[in-house]
Amino acid sequence: MVPEGGVGDEPPPALHHVPDRPEGAERPERPDPGRVASADVEELWTWIDHPDPAVQVQALQGPALTDEQLLALADPDRDFSVRFAVAIDHRPLAALYAADDPHPVMRVLVTGRDDCPAQLRDELLADPEVRALRQRIAASPLLAQLDLLRQMSDG
Repeated sequence: MVPEGGVGDEPPPALHHVPDRPEGAERPERPDPGRVASADVEELWTWIDHPDPAVQVQALQGPALTDEQLLALADPDRDFSVRFAVAIDHRPLAALYAADDPHPVMRVLVTGRDDCPAQLRDELLADPEVRALRQRIAASPLLAQLDLLRQMSDG
């Protein structure tokens, strides 16, 4: 029989590590998704500048999002997950911003978009990093997906 805490006296292992906040630091507010969806342009800036990447991705879904705000979300200094969300966003302008991303995953995503202009697709397909990643995906989709997940966790 296994005790409630796990094997022996050890607690069950955590599925993931959540870093501790500095003492006295407040957890940033995570808004209700409906609040972000109904936000006007000015309020969207609040969510775009939010420290939580998940909130930034929510802001991307705001119907009032401007081109300037989309560009801000595509910034290479943003979290990988935010830039990934931009790369797969339905707006044609998102593809153009993602095509300039330094990470080859973003550029590969753009090559698969129906709205990617032919000239841009050709330029991206000529990029050695894009070609190599596309070949890896074609050769072993599962390995490529695992690598993508690793890259996302590395930031």
